[in-house]
Amino acid sequence: MGTITKPNTFASGATVIAAEHNSHFDDIYNEFNGNIDNDNIKASAGIVGSKLDLSAPGTIGATTPGVATFENVALTTASGGTPIADTLYTNSITKAWVNFSGTGTPTILESFNVTSLTTFSTVGEFAINWTTTFANNTYCIIATSGTSAEVVGAVTIQSFAVDNAKVKFFDSNHSGTNPSIACIVAFGTQ
Repeated sequence: MGTITKPNTFASGATVIAAEHNSHFDDIYNEFNGNIDNDNIKASAGIVGSKLDLSAPGTIGATTPGVATFENVALTTASGGTPIADTLYTNSITKAWVNFSGTGTPTILESFNVTSLTTFSTVGEFAINWTTTFANNTYCIIATSGTSAEVVGAVTIQSFAVDNAKVKFFDSNHSGTNPSIACIVAFGTQ
């Protein structure tokens, strides 16, 4: 609706005309029953984030469709081109990560968007199963493993699927090994 204006001012002792009086109430009634928009909210209103729907990009403080501003950082669904300062691109945000122990019974220590690990009969092979699947199998993962007390020679990506990624860990002798600590991060379109 926009900013509510005050079309009539009533002085003390003046005769109030019903139509003038009702127009004020109609404006307020209509505005506060589902029609509040950005023009009605002060920049200093301090609205708590939990009161806002942050699920859709571009709905909060947007001046450009598809871009929302959060504490001087823009979030955009745009892709390609030259990166813009202070802009987060949704495809560059971490989509999943896991920190797990591969020794004994493999255990997820902490994770985000990872449902489980799958082990295989080949030592050192694990599949990381995603909670939210990727749009295709061309996403990117970064993997590392080992502690200062163990030497892990390499980590290789065995395969990608939209619902998991399979990796294999090797020791310094090029034999499969189950690392005591492994960390994997995934980026891509979901």
